[in-house]
Amino acid sequence: AKLGGLLADDMGLGKTLQIISYLLYRQSQNMLRPSLVVVPLSLMENWYNEIAKFAPSLLPVAFYSGLGRRHLINQIENYDLIITTYETLARDQLLLARIHWKLIVSDETQKIKNYKTRASHAAKGMHAEQRIAMTGTPVENRLSELWSIIDFIQPGLLRSYSYFRKAYETPIMTGAPASQQLTDELIETIRPVFLRRTKDELFSKELPPPQMKRNFIPMTQIQFAKYQE
Repeated sequence: AKLGGLLADDMGLGKTLQIISYLLYRQSQNMLRPSLVVVPLSLMENWYNEIAKFAPSLLPVAFYSGLGRRHLINQIENYDLIITTYETLARDQLLLARIHWKLIVSDETQKIKNYKTRASHAAKGMHAEQRIAMTGTPVENRLSELWSIIDFIQPGLLRSYSYFRKAYETPIMTGAPASQQLTDELIETIRPVFLRRTKDELFSKELPPPQMKRNFIPMTQIQFAKYQE
């Protein structure tokens, strides 16, 4: 399997477009069909619109979701790209795990940050040559979230969770004397598969200063009435 990757740029820095560019590269090398993108239901339309706008050669994509989805199972390998949801992936894990995916992309990958959930087990149970995760918040509450994401993209890199908890999570979260050294060591360990850039970083080095303009729009009568309620 190829080295996986966690793209953890700040929200608004174009993670989706970067991944679409990579999909185009894999398509040009005949290394895309079939590949799977797993997203929250609310992002399915956004992914389609971005692909249609910036990478129409990736069309048609197949949406594996909804009541009639299973008729697609025998046709999946006729598509470069399949888009599904975390809920569907968990429900149809046994069917989708039979497919040899070239690439699996997990968008808003905090959906699998809890390693005990069905979605997390399903995503990690897929057979894929390469895995990529996308999230602007790789750690929200606990370091176990980072372990779970890395366990998806590069299984074994941080070893078992019990080892990770003892070696890194507990001493770092409790502020042990060596916590900074362990933090640096952890970052160095995941560096080959981890990319994070912040807006402040890019605005100060590569982009012009942001300009903000606020447009105030009054509520409609119906909105105002609901607001009053």
